[in-house]
Amino acid sequence: KLRTIWLCKKMNERILVTGGNGYIGKFLVQRLIAEGYSVGVFSKGVGEIPNVDFFQGSILNLSDLNDVIKSFNPDVVFHFAGLTIGNSEELKTVNFLGTKNLCESFSGKIIFASTPLVYLGGKVPFVENDSLSANGAYAESKLLAEDHLKKRGNTLIFRIGVVYGPNQNNKMFI
Repeated sequence: KLRTIWLCKKMNERILVTGGNGYIGKFLVQRLIAEGYSVGVFSKGVGEIPNVDFFQGSILNLSDLNDVIKSFNPDVVFHFAGLTIGNSEELKTVNFLGTKNLCESFSGKIIFASTPLVYLGGKVPFVENDSLSANGAYAESKLLAEDHLKKRGNTLIFRIGVVYGPNQNNKMFI
């Protein structure tokens, strides 16, 4: 049985998931609840997940982030909020500025969802020390966020590939 405890120090930690209403976020939240963590969700959408503290707001609004951090007082933040589709400016604004705002609001451990698209021209499978270079606007926005988080420290970055599973919108695939 896979356990999430290695990501967090103790089972009584409070974990906030930004983008917790998204596809990956919902599954993560359900797993964290099953593992016994106290979970909060920060999302621009309406709360749909039972047994969590839900906070509606925008990662682009520093006041919203400050309020949720003060109210929920998380030990760890899984940062899954962001855009995957949009023009270069929209992607940069949400994915980079949203991450920068989170860093300003929260000094604890951040676990960040990035993309393997930050590896340009590397052979699959990618390895951690492969060269990084933005491969399109989405990858550029994630790479900017990664760079900011690396300078901050106290961060774990996951580069998550294409995800497909239960209840997935099948319009994404041919």
